[in-house]
Amino acid sequence: MHPDIVLILAGLIILVPVTGITLRFALKPIVDSIARLMEFRARLESADNVDRRVAVLEQELHAARLELQELRDRDDFYKRLEAGSP
Repeated sequence: MHPDIVLILAGLIILVPVTGITLRFALKPIVDSIARLMEFRARLESADNVDRRVAVLEQELHAARLELQELRDRDDFYKRLEAGSP
């Protein structure tokens, strides 16, 4: 084997793990930041969904109250009509 090839292989045997460990420590904070950002966005979207659902429920409650008031008014009208008083 040529001495240059042996030297290159020996250097690679040492440099590959060192490079891997260095990249792991260098990239870990970036990966953690991306993970936290994605988690925050998911929670934010979930909160938006809850807000929308509450708004829809409030609209339905308002519509139900209006319908109930109309039914009460109609009932009062029929009671007055049956009693013969204006």
